[in-house]
Amino acid sequence: MFLFAVWRVWLTKTVLAMLSRTSATDILTLILASSITPFTTLSLPTTDAQSLSWSPEGKWLSILDSPLSAPNSAVHIYTADGNFYRSYPPPSSTPVEESFTLGPLRQVWGPNHLALANADGSITLLSTTTFSPTCTLEPWTMTANDISAVYREQVSSKGDRNWTYLDTGDDTTSQLLSSYSPALELKFDAAGKFLALRMEAFPETVVVWQIPTSRPIFASATQDTEQEANSEEKHNTILLFHHHTPVKKLQWHPTISGLLLTHTEDNQIYLSSTSGETNAPLHLSHPFSVSATASASLPSSSTPNDLLAVHWMTSTSILVTTKKRGWVIVSPFGAPSAPSSPIVSGTKVAEEETQEDSVEDSLYEILSGRTPLPALRISDDYLPEDSEAEGEEEAEEFNDTFRGKGTAGTIGSFEY
Repeated sequence: MFLFAVWRVWLTKTVLAMLSRTSATDILTLILASSITPFTTLSLPTTDAQSLSWSPEGKWLSILDSPLSAPNSAVHIYTADGNFYRSYPPPSSTPVEESFTLGPLRQVWGPNHLALANADGSITLLSTTTFSPTCTLEPWTMTANDISAVYREQVSSKGDRNWTYLDTGDDTTSQLLSSYSPALELKFDAAGKFLALRMEAFPETVVVWQIPTSRPIFASATQDTEQEANSEEKHNTILLFHHHTPVKKLQWHPTISGLLLTHTEDNQIYLSSTSGETNAPLHLSHPFSVSATASASLPSSSTPNDLLAVHWMTSTSILVTTKKRGWVIVSPFGAPSAPSSPIVSGTKVAEEETQEDSVEDSLYEILSGRTPLPALRISDDYLPEDSEAEGEEEAEEFNDTFRGKGTAGTIGSFEY
């Protein structure tokens, strides 16, 4: 049974990783793009592999086992050429006691970490070199000092949207921090400094975790002191955005760290800045958005959800696509300037272009019937003596063919 396949460029080669299951055994197959024959086929030590994922640079391949595999190893790390590297948690030589806890449910790679969303609602970050835990986010251990800011979206009866600053939170924030709801989606920003997530029990809330900075392994006492003095965050810090409707998708800016794009179920798009001075999310208007009053008046079965995808097309523009209503490009940083046409030097080239344009215009005027055809000029040397009258008659008939026929149409449409 075929489960999963992911392409990744490794060094100068493109590798296809395929995860399949045959006879109750998980199989990993690696195939080069230039060949149809696998160069590596491995039997995995997993109970029931759920997914596989490449690291951003294509150096590592992680395979997530079933949550029921706990307390045994839940994640297995392989190199790009199929060699086993490490498992987490590492296998123990002593018999493991039976436990009723579940293992990680989801995994996501970042520039510096591999994040695991555990079933109890905690997030574990693994180093991308040793694949050992570097820090863990446990929401139920957070206090008011660990919350940098909380914003809640409010919608008026007229559909006007605004955000209210709540300082350290409200009742929803307290319920979220005391829950054990697992993360439904996790995304690292471009620099790996922030991790955005949304929980299953709180679909309207976006949690942004500022990852604590870790000091280097090899550092002197002086460097440690300076680093602690200059470091802004040495502990877990979170930022909360409570939206009016459930969040559908999270996406960070491809190059700017701390710039988060949020897509909600009612087709609203928001842009949030989490680095530096945090501000309320910016609402990006587009022609496919649904007003709050309109969506509230419709039954849940008829609420429009036509928006398919919202993603960064370039570093300054966002592409919004729908099922039936087309697409639109949104520029949150302002409309891009029109490209300037190159300046052609020389008067001769400019005169030739002017003449060509005038010829095309005159031909269009003649074909559309706005300008009569010029008289047919043929030299007498090439006409027989009796053909001058015939030539004039033919020219008049030729003129009558087009004259008056194009007056019934408009620009760009002709009737003949």
